[in-house]
Formats: sequence, C-alpha cells, structure tokens
Amino acid sequence: MPPNQQTRTNQIAHLFQELYAGHPWIDVTLYDTLQQLTAAQAKKHPYAQCHSIWEIVNHLITWRGVLLSRVKGNLIEVPDSNFFEPVSDTSVMAWKTTLQKLDDSQNQWLKFLSELNDEALNEKFPSGFSRYDLIHAVLQHDVYHLGQISLLLKAV
Repeated sequence: MPPNQQTRTNQIAHLFQELYAGHPWIDVTLYDTLQQLTAAQAKKHPYAQCHSIWEIVNHLITWRGVLLSRVKGNLIEVPDSNFFEPVSDTSVMAWKTTLQKLDDSQNQWLKFLSELNDEALNEKFPSGFSRYDLIHAVLQHDVYHLGQISLLLKAV
C-alpha cells in the first residue's frame, strides 16, 4: 500500500481522535468541553428529569466499554438503567478519576483500531450489525451525548 493511502481502520481512528480532542467539523470535542467543568458543575441537575453531565460521562464510559467488548465478539447485556447511574462520590478527585477513565476508554479504542485489519470491519454479528456498524455506533453515541453535555454546560 502506498504511504499516503490510509486504511479504513486508520480513517476511523482519525475520526475517534478528532471527536475526542482534535478539530472535528462540529468544532466541539469531548475533551475540551469536559475540561471546562468543575466537579460541582458536573454533578448538577439543572433540569428536572435530566441526567447530570457526570452521569452522562459515566454512561459514555460504560457504553464505550460495552461496545468495545461487543466488537471483540462478546455479548454484554444492557440493564434497565441503560448504564445511567447516580454518582455517589462527587469529590474533585472523583471527577478527575472519571475524566481519566474516559481518556483510558479513548486509548483502548485507539489501540483496538490500530490492531484491526480492514477485512475484520465487515464481520457480522448475530445482532445483524457488522463490526464497522458497532464501531461507528460509538462515534454516533459520543456525538449525541456531547450535544447534551454542551447544552447542560450552558445551564450550569
């Protein structure tokens, strides 16, 4: 393969990097958005019946792990809570730990993608989704919740 030709998996990894801490078309990243928040802001529930930013971030971390497990061929059941749980420790250190877990999930995805060949993207799972579909589901899910986080940030 010529040096300037990227593989599909490299292109997908680039999308992960851009959305997380790069310069995506939407001009908003997870990293930059979350770095603006204090633990006190992240734990707030500015609207009744809405999750806090912290709860959304924990949900993102869990779903990133679930989907990474699924693209490796493992089935993970989704609880009725859809991985939205109240945050019990709302200390500054706990918020830093949460952000580190999100960083770790990003690094795990990038490592996985760096080891994946393009042919493996087409493999279908019993759900009917391909590995490619599930990988893009992570990006779609991140963008969806990044929009929520951005709106909640304005309210806190």
